[in-house]
Amino acid sequence: MGGVIFGYLAGAIILLSILVITVKNPVHSVMLMLLMFFHIAGLYLTLDAEFLAAVQIIVYAGAILVLF
Repeated sequence: MGGVIFGYLAGAIILLSILVITVKNPVHSVMLMLLMFFHIAGLYLTLDAEFLAAVQIIVYAGAILVLF
């Protein structure tokens, strides 16, 4: 079961990262990046790294996206 969730999150991260750089609208690109950051945090949770997941949400999803 854990492998299926890990596979979904890894595939979603790859797809979202490709979409972030190919989408023309910058607002859509930022929203896709936010979704990608949440998937990365979920990936960290499957690896039992709760602190890294929290840092991913607070630092990257919070601070970097606010700059945009």
